Amino acid sequence: MAIVSVIFGQTMIMFLIMLIGFLCFRVGLIDENGSQQISNVVIYISNPALLLNSFIGKLKSSQLMDGLDILVLLVIMMLVTIVIAKLLFRKPSQMLVRFALIFANLGFIGLPLSKAVLGTGSVFYMSIFVGVSNFSLWTYGIYMISGDRRTIQLKKLVVNPAILALVFGLIFAFTGVQLPHVLGTAVSDLANMNLPLVMIAMGCYLAEGDIRNALKSRDLYEAVGARLIIAPLIVMIMLKLCQTT
Repeated sequence: MAIVSVIFGQTMIMFLIMLIGFLCFRVGLIDENGSQQISNVVIYISNPALLLNSFIGKLKSSQLMDGLDILVLLVIMMLVTIVIAKLLFRKPSQMLVRFALIFANLGFIGLPLSKAVLGTGSVFYMSIFVGVSNFSLWTYGIYMISGDRRTIQLKKLVVNPAILALVFGLIFAFTGVQLPHVLGTAVSDLANMNLPLVMIAMGCYLAEGDIRNALKSRDLYEAVGARLIIAPLIVMIMLKLCQTT
């Protein structure tokens, strides 16, 4: 019950901050350009700072070994999810649902949610998930949408802020190098900005959208069902199998 209470409390905090973003947009304190700029700050500054901060001088060898195990599990999980998505949603009109089942917005919402609920230490493991997901998104995801392998651009993957933060973070983790106090504090403070900025941006997006029409869309419910029901079931089954082996 304790973990449920923590999750509920943190979720309520996130919804309250999101409500502030929603109201800010509706009363005109933030417009469409402003919400996009907030998202850019998250993607290019606070999110990479959160990733980088999770690696610097805090990882033990046991954590790195656990991270390797998680990497292998995540790759298998991604492949299994791709196969299941193809089997369940074969129609061309169900591309959105298939995409929703395979990919999640891990960097934008997953990282701050992980930190809020499970603490800063969980960000390292979540960052591995972000790396696997981003690689899959910029390769197979692009191919899914376009149907043309030539549209896969590894150059965009290499310069992705989250990937760059992971690379530099791993360098810090393996070498044990620490940032100078002032710079390290700046990175930590930027990382702490991530959750409020993400939720304000989410509130703005909700205020921008046409919620009534969205709720009438069958595709929306299929995508939500795939993401929030089928995907967790796949994860739970795979984790259960790992426990029994």
